[in-house]
Amino acid sequence: MRTTVLYVAASVDGFIAREDGTIDWLPSGGDDGEGGDYGYGELMARTDVLLMGRATYELAKSFPEWPYPGRRCVVFSSRPIDDPRVEAAADAAATTRRLLSEPGKDLWLVGGGRIVAALLEARLLHEIILTTVPVVLGRGIPLFPQIRGDVRLTLRSARAYPTGLVQTRYDAG
Repeated sequence: MRTTVLYVAASVDGFIAREDGTIDWLPSGGDDGEGGDYGYGELMARTDVLLMGRATYELAKSFPEWPYPGRRCVVFSSRPIDDPRVEAAADAAATTRRLLSEPGKDLWLVGGGRIVAALLEARLLHEIILTTVPVVLGRGIPLFPQIRGDVRLTLRSARAYPTGLVQTRYDAG
C-alpha cells in the first residue's frame, strides 16, 4: 500500500521558509558529512509522485532548472497552472486519497505548511522525515500552521550529522 511521506527541512524554531518564501538559510549541497545525501536518494527511489502547494511550486519553478524532471508532480492550487510539468488540483485531501488508492510507489509531500496541515488533519500523512537546520529565523512560514487538535507521532529514528543537521523520522497516524 502506498504512503505519503513528508521530507522537509525546518529551522530550529519550526520555519520552512522566510516570510517572503525564500530559503537562503538552507545549507547548500547535499553532502551529509558522511558521504551521503541525508536520505534524499532513498526517498527518490521509493516515491513516484510529488505533492506540493502553489508557493512551493513557484519556488521550484524559479530555479535555473526544474528540480523534478521526469517526476509526476501535483500542485494544490485554486488557480489554474499552465505548465506541462505539473498537474493542478484544488482539493489536497481528495486528490491525495485518490493517488493513494492507485498503484505505484509512495507519495512525497514536498511542502508547504498549509498542505502539511490539511493532510495531517485528514490522516493522509503517514511518515515525516524532518531535517532540523541549526538556525533560528525568528519569523517565517511555519511547518505546522494552525493544526486543529493534537497529532500524535511515533519516533522511528533520530540522527545527528557532522554538518550540524539533525534528522528525525516519525510515523504519523
